[in-house]
Amino acid sequence: MEVFNSDVVKAVSREELGISSDAVIVGTIAILRRKKGHHTLLDAIPLVLKEIPNAFFIFAGDGPQKENIERKIRELGIERNVKLLGLRQDIPEILKTIDIFALPTLQEALGTSFLEAMAMKKPVVGTRVGGVPEVVKDGVTGILVPPEEPLKLADAIITLLKDRDLMKKMGNEGRRDVEEKYSVDVMVKSLFDFYNSLIGEAVR
Repeated sequence: MEVFNSDVVKAVSREELGISSDAVIVGTIAILRRKKGHHTLLDAIPLVLKEIPNAFFIFAGDGPQKENIERKIRELGIERNVKLLGLRQDIPEILKTIDIFALPTLQEALGTSFLEAMAMKKPVVGTRVGGVPEVVKDGVTGILVPPEEPLKLADAIITLLKDRDLMKKMGNEGRRDVEEKYSVDVMVKSLFDFYNSLIGEAVR
């Protein structure tokens, strides 16, 4: 996770992304497939903008839902506040740029994207599905909501964007959690202990 170190990674310039200096940025990084829940986030965006007009949303990734997402953005009239970045190779830099990471996925095995965002000290908003609750501590490193509920998703995003202290606290807790559970040293020790237990069983 050292690639995702907010102390050394440089943010992508807002000028490059076409985002104003006073905007607060919500980002999501995922392949554009329906199971990732982009449609739920899009439905939540107008609700967020009513409370926080300077919110801006960036989607990094490509996939089969791109045209549907573009059409929905037009239908909702949120073109000025949403930008599709396409496939990016500079994910740590994108994460450094955003204020909140949000991914209302419908299914998720491990939640690697949440770990990457947490490693970059970003508060996260996710859904209570698959392995996400194992990675995101609700109320500590982020906020979990039910899948496909735009209103609750919007409430979670608004709650964070209105409380910079909470955002910072959750971001720091997320980084600490990643270091304690998912660092290379921790993973190697876990693997070492596992093999030792197998050897012990074989000997007995």
